[in-house]
Amino acid sequence: SQLKTGHPVRSAIHKQLNGRLVLRWVTTWESLLLYVLHFCLFFLWLYPPTYSSLGALVAYRKQVCCRLLWQRICKA
Repeated sequence: SQLKTGHPVRSAIHKQLNGRLVLRWVTTWESLLLYVLHFCLFFLWLYPPTYSSLGALVAYRKQVCCRLLWQRICKA
């Protein structure tokens, strides 16, 4: 006998096929995210941030902010 598929939302066959597609899509994205996470962790392990590099970054941001603020003050 042949199965009749009625409404696509209520059909068990369509639900099963759509479920497989969603599962495949989710697992594919999870595996890609794991690769990105492993790469980032490996990079951090290879080049760990030091307090001196973080301090230099903070000092640079302060310098840029002060320069932008000074430019706005001088234009006014």
